[in-house]
Amino acid sequence: MSNDTIFADGLKFFEKHHDAPDFVIGTISIMPKQFVDWLRANHKAMDEKGYIKLQVLMGKKGYPYVKLDTYKKEDNRGDF
Repeated sequence: MSNDTIFADGLKFFEKHHDAPDFVIGTISIMPKQFVDWLRANHKAMDEKGYIKLQVLMGKKGYPYVKLDTYKKEDNRGDF
């Protein structure tokens, strides 16, 4: 995977409303057709267990966004 940000189309994360109870973190809104199309287009990001991982991050302007998690743990064992 590249280091480019791949936004999750059809999925939006919103911070909780100021009147929401403390146990509420936020709200996720999904546009099913758009999100399923995005999942199909990014199927190569699926891990060995069948998951596509997403991250919720805070943007520079203070708005949260959802992106594809492209982190891959490196094998640092080396050759001896």
